[in-house]
Amino acid sequence: MLAVARGDPGPEPPGARGSVRLVPGVRRPTVAVLAVLATLGAACNRDEPVTPILPSSAFPSVTGTSGDPTGPAVSGPDASGPSGITGSSGDLTEGTLDLRITGDVELETSLPRLISGVAAAAPGGFAVVWSGAGMDATTVGIGGGSFRGTQATAPTLVLTITAQTAEGLSTWVSSAGECAVTLEDAGPDRFAGLFACGSLASSMGEVVEVSGSFEATR
Repeated sequence: MLAVARGDPGPEPPGARGSVRLVPGVRRPTVAVLAVLATLGAACNRDEPVTPILPSSAFPSVTGTSGDPTGPAVSGPDASGPSGITGSSGDLTEGTLDLRITGDVELETSLPRLISGVAAAAPGGFAVVWSGAGMDATTVGIGGGSFRGTQATAPTLVLTITAQTAEGLSTWVSSAGECAVTLEDAGPDRFAGLFACGSLASSMGEVVEVSGSFEATR
């Protein structure tokens, strides 16, 4: 047995930072959801520098060009619903997302649960998260400022994907143009579109191609 000197935590396991990895059969959907919410919170601020977001403040206000709050703001994932959106906005209550991942990780599935959803027409923002059924921890989240058409991911438009397979959880975050997001509708009654990613790498080094289509409604 190796003895570690008191006060020395020992070497950090590979991949310990910035990724989630579970052994087969262990399901931790809550961890994946908090990771998505924290990432989306950073995407929702369009005009101020992105700062680290804790799960307890997952959705900060979106500030438009006028300086007034225009996006979701809640105290954390357990809050009753996002607030602070001006103009026509709404809480989305149901939706589905079809997901296909190929490459170092293979997965094709449909996510039937909308676990968080709010959207407002431009210049407002959106933060929407879909999840797998039952204990499936697969999640996809999209957050940013509202638009129609196609935009590449950026610090103001973040796509987060967590896939649960037999090997565990793998997470990818796109905020630097790796993915193209198309929004057909982005308003209080319907949020729908699709996305496609090429050579998207996780912090564990897993490189994948990803595509998906989604819809969320009141």
